[in-house]
Amino acid sequence: AAAGGGGAGVPAGAREVCSATPTLARIKVVPNSADEEREANFPRNLHNAAELFLRAGLAECARACIGSANALFAVLKDGPDGKQSHSVGRAAICWQCGYVGLPDNATECSESSTTPAAACGSCRSSAQTNFVRVTGEGGATVPWIQRKADASSGGVAVTDAGEVVRE
Repeated sequence: AAAGGGGAGVPAGAREVCSATPTLARIKVVPNSADEEREANFPRNLHNAAELFLRAGLAECARACIGSANALFAVLKDGPDGKQSHSVGRAAICWQCGYVGLPDNATECSESSTTPAAACGSCRSSAQTNFVRVTGEGGATVPWIQRKADASSGGVAVTDAGEVVRE
């Protein structure tokens, strides 16, 4: 899900807008309905989601999606540092802004049902969200973990380096 400057299969003069790694496929998108589950074009994971955002011309949403996942992977890799507090739970992707993280209404959301719909932790919309499931190395489900500074306290932005920052 990256466009680069002149690499194999990439037009000369194209610029990279974001870079999605295969690890994004470890975060599965949970369909909200049987119709979504049957839909051939439904994005099955965050790698597919980033590709969908890019194909739709929504590079900022792709950056937000990738940046949110990279923040999770950094916490999972390094572990909590004991200095910052973290929130843990069931995350969701917002198709309106690309944010992936704990919903604004996390305390109301079920750990297994798709209702009530998640309210985006960034734009707060619940109109177009899906829960996500993080899978570990062996395929086991692991909870979403994020710094409390990143959780439900306002808008987020993603830097060109893919870092999620609060607005």
